[in-house]
Order: sequence, then structure tokens, then C-alpha cells
Amino acid sequence: TFLKYNMFDLGHRHAQEYVEIKSSLSLQMLMYYQGFYSLLYLCISGGCMMNKNANYAYGNAILELLTIPVFLLWSITEFARVFLGYFGNIKERVPMISAFLLLTIFPQIVAVAFFTFLQDPIFPFDIAGGIIMLIFLISELIVGKRSLDMLIQRQTAQFFRLIQEEELHRICNHHESNSSTAQEEVGRDIPTVPSSTQEFVFNPLRQRRRRNQESATKEASDEERRSLLADQQEPPSSSVSSHFEERKANNGDNDDDDDEKKPLILSNS
Repeated sequence: TFLKYNMFDLGHRHAQEYVEIKSSLSLQMLMYYQGFYSLLYLCISGGCMMNKNANYAYGNAILELLTIPVFLLWSITEFARVFLGYFGNIKERVPMISAFLLLTIFPQIVAVAFFTFLQDPIFPFDIAGGIIMLIFLISELIVGKRSLDMLIQRQTAQFFRLIQEEELHRICNHHESNSSTAQEEVGRDIPTVPSSTQEFVFNPLRQRRRRNQESATKEASDEERRSLLADQQEPPSSSVSSHFEERKANNGDNDDDDDEKKPLILSNS
């Protein structure tokens, strides 16, 4: 998917730029379904925990003290984590995606692993629901890390592209005011783009458009060259021959007028 917007006014023409959207569809789908599953897991796990506190005795006092605080920590953090990941991916915000990944590692994965394997007593839903939740979290961690790398490369490429465009824009404006000074500015070094981000700087649509323009220019020059060769090989046009005939006829009329004037001159003498 591409977005088109105006970058700057260069020579009274707006330079249009196509920017590819780097939001991860896979990450968005995972967070959408995992958000609904988190609500289901919260309700069922909360009910199971209330049942344990009312009807069961904990074998370990430390686990009894940790169960409720860990559950409350997981519940509060889950809403913040889903919010950061969902809107951070849509708006392509690197800090929000980074916070989302950090909260996924801790405390969410640690808390779900505690509910799945370390509770006392453990219900069947604790194991089954906890494994499904761990699969969601690990999948989001992998896909989110890949999306974060792409966003970082994209924003790094945008930074270097903006530097290049500002440098070129400054040189063009300086060339309009003083051409001699602009020639010296062209020789200055323009920041280079790292090889890892070149694919984001050089847009494939721009390259394709440039190739089409070059091919059209080449075809026009070939047609013009062929037309010039055809004009050189053609014989003199009829207009040239008619011009010579008119001049010859005019010369003949002038001779007749001279012949008519001679008898008059003799008679007068």
C-alpha cells in the first residue's frame, strides 16, 4: 500500500512522493483476536481463582501470597499492552511498539507461565488456557520484533532522504540567486544513505517512472533523426522548380519589352 503526498514546492511545482505503509497486518490480526481471548481468559481465570480461595487450601504459603497480586498485575498490564501495540502498529510509532514488546516479555509471559505451571492447585483450564495465551504472546513477540525492525529502517531512510532533499532544495534556491555560487555548492558532499536502507530511499515507482521517461525521450529523438534523414534524401520540391520557372518567365517578359522599345527609339532618331 502506498500513500501520495506533496513534499515541497520546487520551481512552482509540487514534488509528489509515494510512501509505502509499513504497518504489520499479521501483528494487527494477532492483537485483535488475542484481545478478545484476553477478556475470556480474564473472566474464566478470575472465576477459577475465586473458587480456589473459597474451596481449596494452598499447599504453599508463598504461592498463596503471589497468586492474587500477579493476577492483578497481569490484568492491568494487558489492557495497556494491547492498546500500545494496536495503535502503535497503525500509526507506525516506534516507541509504542517498543513498549508493547517490553510488556509482552515482562510481566505478561512470566505471569501467564506462572498461572499455567506454578499455581496450586491447578485446574484443567489453567493449563489449556495458559498454553493458548503463551502461543499468542510468543507469536506477537516474533511478529512485533520484525515489524519494529522494518519501522526503524523506514524512519532511518526517511531521515536521510529529508537531508538529501533539503540539501538539493537549498542548492536550487542558491543557484537561482547566484549561479556561480551554486556551482560551488554542487561539489559539496551530500550525506550518503546506508546500504541497509537504500531500498526504502529509492522508491521503485520513481525508478519506473524515470525509465519510462527515458525510453519516451529516446523514441522521440529517433523519430526526429529519421525525419531529418528523409528530408535530406528527398529531391527538390515543386515549389523550388516553380520559383525558377517564374523567374525565367519574368526574364522573358523583360526581353520582349526591350524589343518593343527599340523601334520607338529608331523612329525618334
